[in-house]
Amino acid sequence: MTLDFASVFYEIAVLVLRAAAVGFVGLMARQPLIVTFIAVGLIAGPDALGLVTSTEFIETLSRISIAVLLFLVGLKLDVTLVRSLGKVAVATGLAIPGLLFEIEATACA
Repeated sequence: MTLDFASVFYEIAVLVLRAAAVGFVGLMARQPLIVTFIAVGLIAGPDALGLVTSTEFIETLSRISIAVLLFLVGLKLDVTLVRSLGKVAVATGLAIPGLLFEIEATACA
């Protein structure tokens, strides 16, 4: 499987330009940039408008981007906030699977 680098760079350029345009609109609507970037990815993907056709390259790029995003979240994370919300987060994390199981069991019965 060979990649046509001209088309890959064209697709990346289209995605960046669309992300900039939609990001600007999102900022005007007071929405976080990450929400607008995810919207661009959904709209430009092969299931919607089909602007992206080299899915293998874009999939690799998306995995790298998710890793960078999680790294940046880790850098911005406030440890004291995590400590203060730790008990609530653990309780919620343990309760949600049980609640989902109950809801599904009730819906399937």
